[in-house]
Amino acid sequence: MEETRKKALKLAEFIGTTKDLSSNAVHEAEDELREYLKIVDSDTQKEIMERIRAYS
Repeated sequence: MEETRKKALKLAEFIGTTKDLSSNAVHEAEDELREYLKIVDSDTQKEIMERIRAYS
């Protein structure tokens, strides 16, 4: 579970810091992150969303 959490947070930072949100890499990261969001706990879900919003 901790490994999933770390991967999800890294993806959130990648998505949040990427300038070109239409790139294929971002779309792939979003798809992968959606899967992780189904697995991680609610606190991690909130942290993920905060990381994405922090860079918007």
